[in-house]
Amino acid sequence: MKALVVTDSIELSRSISMFLKYIFNIECYYGIYAKFEDFPTNLFQEIDFFIFELFRLYNNSMIRAEGIFILEKMKKEGRKFLLISDDVQGERLGSKLYWDIGSSERLAEKIKAILSGKEIDYEEEIKKLKDYFKDFCADLPHGHGYRKYV
Repeated sequence: MKALVVTDSIELSRSISMFLKYIFNIECYYGIYAKFEDFPTNLFQEIDFFIFELFRLYNNSMIRAEGIFILEKMKKEGRKFLLISDDVQGERLGSKLYWDIGSSERLAEKIKAILSGKEIDYEEEIKKLKDYFKDFCADLPHGHGYRKYV
């Protein structure tokens, strides 16, 4: 299994990547949203498990729920996803695709549940996330976008 971790901070991405490597023995790649466009296209074809940070801070100080939109564009059968945040909404939200420091479930437990192969209704989960974080679901700033494979 191969994983990709993308957050707004290289330190967070690296830490989660090491966590996956040592706790779950997963080959892991990591990076930041600002360099997302630079990732090799073929890497995305090889990845089984994606972890995205929920929020991205743009240069103009705009905060956007980036992870939701990337997950929405990338969802494919057989792939697994998790959105993470340093927020404290996890217990109230109750999403199968979201974890934050307010969640009663430990990060390892959440990852294990996602990797177990239980069926997840991505459409329902994405709708729940968009509804809950609607204040952060603005359009992409001018000049930003994603490549075709996303």
